[in-house]
Amino acid sequence: MRLAVVMAVFAGGTVALTAGGRLDVPFEHVVTLRGRLASVGDLFRDPRVVRILREHDLRVETTSAGSREVATGDLTPWDFVFPSGEPAAKQIHDTRQAQGAYSAEPQPQPFQSPLVLATYRPYAEALVHAGAAVRTGPGPGTGTGPGSGPGSGPGSGPGLYYSLDMHAFLRLTEGGKKWSDIGLWTSTYGFTSRNVVLAHTSDTCESNSADSYLALVAYTLAGGEMPTGPGEADALARRAASVLRAQGGPGSDLFSAYVTDEGRRTAPVAVVYEHQYLDYQARYRATHPSVDTDRVLLYPREQVMSRPHFIALDPAADRLGRLLVTDPALRRREAELGYRVTGGGDSGGAEFADALAREGVPVPHADDGHDLSQAILPDEADLDRMVAAVKPCPPPVRR
Repeated sequence: MRLAVVMAVFAGGTVALTAGGRLDVPFEHVVTLRGRLASVGDLFRDPRVVRILREHDLRVETTSAGSREVATGDLTPWDFVFPSGEPAAKQIHDTRQAQGAYSAEPQPQPFQSPLVLATYRPYAEALVHAGAAVRTGPGPGTGTGPGSGPGSGPGSGPGLYYSLDMHAFLRLTEGGKKWSDIGLWTSTYGFTSRNVVLAHTSDTCESNSADSYLALVAYTLAGGEMPTGPGEADALARRAASVLRAQGGPGSDLFSAYVTDEGRRTAPVAVVYEHQYLDYQARYRATHPSVDTDRVLLYPREQVMSRPHFIALDPAADRLGRLLVTDPALRRREAELGYRVTGGGDSGGAEFADALAREGVPVPHADDGHDLSQAILPDEADLDRMVAAVKPCPPPVRR
């Protein structure tokens, strides 16, 4: 009787000799990279991303932390870090350069994601009633009642996206207005809230999204100008602190709270990134007839764009950063996870729209009433002073 497969054991391990005489070696030369990440942590836990990276002989192990925590924490255990914004990336790079430590240039920025306020339709409609928001873009399905009407498109249901007037929104917060004052009525929605109108953020000591929202608030309160010195920064920070009353934990925890059944009460307006919401909607759509039309997005008219920086801390991690930008399969999956991929000729616009269409999620369009002007952010020193005025932060860990 002929053996189809003969197994042999060598010093280096086990090999298989097939009937055709080909030697199969079941060992892979897989490189394991350890990274500390901010809001992009879910990317490397996605099964399809894991599979694509394994095809490139890479395995990625990650730990989540806020961007500011990534920038000020000990980098010794990590092969790469992936903060969500420019200030943290610059701080890491400058520190590494001063120490003579490895920090590759340029830093890949594979995708971007705007800062948004995730909320529930009744809260968004209350803001519409108060003149602080307008409905934008068509929505899936059909529907009537609050949320349908102008901006929803003929024959469509309530849209998922609203444009937010930050000046009007902050006037409500500074004025101490409650949701029950501006249209969130039991007679209309079956519930009300006597909490003050505000947006919940993650911890300013840890999170790029919280710091970016602080900068957006300051920019709005200053009438579209940024402070030009410490005195102006301190005065503006004190005013901004009065409307940043809910500083919590890491951004991932905030978004996790938002998508729970209790989110309507505990995090009714949450400062997050667009990709977190779009990824949630794609996963929801995969198991439901439609997207979740109760959870919606508010786009500030003056936009803040997060551009995560991949920072390799040793040469082995460089290849991972390049793959995130150039590999077609990874780019496709990044777009399906809600990221606006960069490069590729059109800054990822077509890839982003095509990916959302495949997932059955309506595409947010900049020309649908979103102004999407870029807010001017303060420089690093002024931002640090403003963060300190909102909440004293622990000193950075010495590397």
